[in-house]
Amino acid sequence: MRTIARFDNQFEAHLVKGLLENEQIPVLLVGQHFFEAQYRYVFALGEIRLRVPADYLAEAQQVLKAYHQGEYEEALIQELGIEKHTCNLCGGNTFKRVGSGILGVLGALLQVYFFSLVLSYPKYEVCNSCGNKTRIN
Repeated sequence: MRTIARFDNQFEAHLVKGLLENEQIPVLLVGQHFFEAQYRYVFALGEIRLRVPADYLAEAQQVLKAYHQGEYEEALIQELGIEKHTCNLCGGNTFKRVGSGILGVLGALLQVYFFSLVLSYPKYEVCNSCGNKTRIN
């Protein structure tokens, strides 16, 4: 088995796993149970690793490449007739999500010390074309 991707997001890991399984590629997620048991310690214990048999490596990398290039998202948007989200400044349509920097770190530290305290800190999406940063609620 070979690791072809790592995720710090359980939802995305299962999404990609489903894409691979849809193409009849056997998949194993390693480390997903850390997220379910103790999310706070995930980064210390390691990310979720997506593994496939060596015989399916090339096919799995093609699916992963198509996923990262947005081909599956584009097909879904067309099929459902959804209006695509665009950047306010440049009209770009590819984004990455980022945390809030120091506020996110402080929030994580406080959650470690005050176990049941749940803090919400701002998240942003950054346009890949122009770098415009927009707050996500």
